[in-house]
Amino acid sequence: MIWQDVVFMIGGFVFAPSLLFMIRAKDKPPVATSLPTAIVLTVYLLLYATMGFWLALASTALTAVAWWVLFIQRRRQ
Repeated sequence: MIWQDVVFMIGGFVFAPSLLFMIRAKDKPPVATSLPTAIVLTVYLLLYATMGFWLALASTALTAVAWWVLFIQRRRQ
């Protein structure tokens, strides 16, 4: 197991749960924040897959989904 994969995984598992509070909150981040973040994290998923960072991919996928949810919520407001 590559140590970088574990470090990225830990970071992803810290970010994803913290976004749950924002998903449940009434106020949402602006589209100018949520959309670029969701897109960049989605690109990171492709990069992690090509490097074989499967743990990082799993945790970052949760974070990316959370940002996509926030983007969709904001667009519906």
